[in-house]
Parts: sequence; structure tokens; C-alpha cells
Amino acid sequence: METRIDDVVGDTALQSIGIEELEPQKHVQEQHEDVPPERALPWRVATSITVLQLGEAWNILLPFPFLVFMVSDSLHINDPKMVGLYAGIIGSLWSLAQCLTAVFYGWASDKYGRRSPLLVGTLGSAFAAIGFGTSTSVRQACVSRFLGGLLSGNIAILKTVLGDLNCGARGFSLMSLAWGLGSILAPSIGGILSRPSDYLILSQNIPGLFGENALFSKFPYLLPCLSQFAIGLVGFTTAFFCLPETRWLDSEDRADGFVRVAREEDVDERQSAWLSDVSSEDDDDQEASNLEPTSSVFEKDAVMRTTSNYGLIALAWVIQDETYPLFAASPAAAGGLGFTAPIIGATLAFSGTVLIVYQMLIYPLLTERYGLKRLFRWGAFSGAVTFALFPFCAHAFSLLGPVCGWVSIGSLLFARTLTACTCFTSIMILQNQAAGSGAERGTVNGVGQMFATAARSLGPFLGGAMWSFALHHEHIPGHQWLPFLTSAVVVIVAGMRCH
Repeated sequence: METRIDDVVGDTALQSIGIEELEPQKHVQEQHEDVPPERALPWRVATSITVLQLGEAWNILLPFPFLVFMVSDSLHINDPKMVGLYAGIIGSLWSLAQCLTAVFYGWASDKYGRRSPLLVGTLGSAFAAIGFGTSTSVRQACVSRFLGGLLSGNIAILKTVLGDLNCGARGFSLMSLAWGLGSILAPSIGGILSRPSDYLILSQNIPGLFGENALFSKFPYLLPCLSQFAIGLVGFTTAFFCLPETRWLDSEDRADGFVRVAREEDVDERQSAWLSDVSSEDDDDQEASNLEPTSSVFEKDAVMRTTSNYGLIALAWVIQDETYPLFAASPAAAGGLGFTAPIIGATLAFSGTVLIVYQMLIYPLLTERYGLKRLFRWGAFSGAVTFALFPFCAHAFSLLGPVCGWVSIGSLLFARTLTACTCFTSIMILQNQAAGSGAERGTVNGVGQMFATAARSLGPFLGGAMWSFALHHEHIPGHQWLPFLTSAVVVIVAGMRCH
């Protein structure tokens, strides 16, 4: 029997921080067994999670539009053959650093509460952005980028907070909504604000900041990094004042509408009391399972299956994220689409808009009707088919004309976005369910995030290497299918392992 947080603290305690049980949908007669009862997020918690997740998207995606130019301009790498290498290394360091610390932050959130690691990570990564924007050498850029990722374990902890509050599909959809907004806004802001001194209207009217030898002339990529710093400060402020401590929902810790941070000296005492309250309501077998050490959690098949599946789907979609721009920018003679950079950006923005609509309006209804595991399998197998069909778009443009070509690429981008949303949101909820009681939920989410960030570090390299290999072997029929079919195989494996 699985113990939920509302069984421990009661409905009255949850309602005191603004969390209400959702009314059941009238058209749903019986809730699916793998979909837990949902609770509505109070606006303060929803605001905090949205801003913090938006900041994570900003941290990861902001540099990519200007990173290649930054390496050659500010970091003084003049060899064109080396620019791409250094840009790839710097771009992957954030995820690599998160991979190293994800489990630690999850463990820390279990032991010391959710708020403290979130606040430290948000503030630390914000200041690291300043160091990155003022970098004048590859070493400084690498250290700043790595340090920012090292300090930030927010994604895993945010998922843990939602799991603590039993917010279900609607709560986890909020994270994907924020990521969708960030995937549209962050690259756009990164490109627009880079090299602001090149805009005559700024250099002539505000010479103190944008003129020759001024601050933003000396550091041409500092301004977009300041937007990252600002998002971090806003996230820190909203989390400090609005985000409750969900690790221990005891009435004695509430004040002014939110739960105070647990003091370090009484953490062990309150954790023991919390576990004692849980075990007293269950039989002896359940008591033993609740008090088992954290390491035993990873002996559970459901935990290892969901966390590793999270890594697999992250790897598949990161390879796609790397491969699609390369495929779209390659000439038609090489099996690509021959798109320009603005067109590629517009297609990606379209897919981000689709994500927002589907995530908030449609996905929660599907989970209530079909269940999380079935949705995950559908998303995985549909995603595999979608990946495999992308190379056909080049033939659609060349053989059937631009109308059919645009319809095909738009349809596949639409399908890719929906399948990604379905897989990622479903596996995040399943991962929280597999963790069981809140005592190890943060650690389990940390392990899942470790797998995902490892995939995000490896995926861009694999996608680029496979596309480069394919272009060097154009004489082989179907060479452009290599990265797409590889992603399809990976996501099929993940779907088959979800049962």
C-alpha cells in the first residue's frame, strides 16, 4: 500500500497552503489506476514553479544562437575548424555539470527540505551567468558555464515538489508549459541582445554603454547573459516568498500562508516524527518499507525502469534537436531541406507554440482517460514513426512541390512536439509514483535527472557526428536516415520497457 502526502498531513493541512482537491471530471466514471488523485496548485506555488522552470530553459538554451560567434569574437579562436569544437564543448558543460550533481541535490532536498537547494542553485547559477557574459578566454567561459550547471539542481527538485503536492498531470504540465515558453523566448532574446553595439541607434544615443570601448562593446555578449541573471533573481525572489516547504507539511511550520524552511538542527527530529506518523497508520510490512534506507529504493524495479527510461527518451529527443537544424540547413543535393536560419527558427517557434496548447488543454484529459503508462507507450512508438519519416520531407519538396513539402514538415514537427510532451510528462509523473513516500522522492528524481543530463551532454555530439558521417557517405542510399533511425530505435526501447 502506497502512502501519499495527504494521508500523512491530512486534507486540512494541505488546504492551509491553498491546495484543494480537484473536482472529478463528470465524463470520467472511474479514474485510471496509475493516475493519482490531483490537487490544484495555488497561484503562489504555480508562479514559483513557472518562473524557476523558465529560468532553467533560459540557462540551457540562451547561449546557443550566439555561442559560435562568441567563440570566434570574444574568446579569440580564429581557426574556423576549431570554432565548432569549442562551441560544442562549452554548450555541453552545463548539462555535464548537472549530471554530476543531480543525485546530490535530490538527496539534499530529502534531508534538508526542498527550498534550500532551490534557492542556492537559483542564485548561484544567476551569478555564473555574469561570469560567462564577461568571458574573454575559453577557460573562463568553460569554468563559468560548468559552475552554473554545478550549482543548479532545480529541475529534479521542482518535480519533487509537484510530487509532494500530488498535483498530477496538470501540475507537471506547468513545467512543460514553462519550458515551451523558454524554448521560444530564450533563443530569440539570446540572438537579439547579442552584440548590441552593432545597433547604431544604441551606439549613437547611449555611447556610455554601447559606444566604442564602452561596457557592451568590450563584452558584446554580456547583455543576453544579464537577462539570464534577471530571470534568476526573479526566480529566487518568487521562490523565497511564495514557494512552501513541501518536504514536511507540519502545521507548526506554517506562517503567513506558506511553510517555513526547516531549520538544519531539527531536521533529523522532524524527519523521524514524520516517518513515525506514516508508519503508525499502516501495518508492519508497510512500516518496514517506509523506514528502509534510501539505497534500497534503487532495488525497486519501477524506480530503475522509470529513471532509465527518462534518460532514454532524453537521449532520443536531444539527438533529434541536434539533427533537425543540420538536416534542415543542408542542401537538397545532400538530402536536406535547404532552409535558411530564420526559417529554421520559425519552424522551431511553431513547435514550441503547439507544445503550450497541447500541454495545458489536452494532455491532462488524456491521462484521466487512458492512464500514464499507456500514454507513454503511445508517445514513444508514435515518436519513433515520426523520427523515421523526417527524411521523406526532402523528397516531398523535390517531387511534390513546396506545398506538400511544407505540409509534411509542419505535420511532423507537430507530431514530434506532441509525442515529446506526452513521453516526458508521463515519465516524470511515473517516476514520482515509483519513488513511493516523500522520504526518497528527491533522490529518485535526482537520479532520473542525472540520466537525462548525461543524455543531453552526449546527444548533441552523437547527433552531429552521425549527420557528419552520413554526409561523408552520400554514395550510400538513405544515408540521411542514420540519426533519425537511431533516435527511433532508442525511443522504441523506452516504450517497450514501460509496463
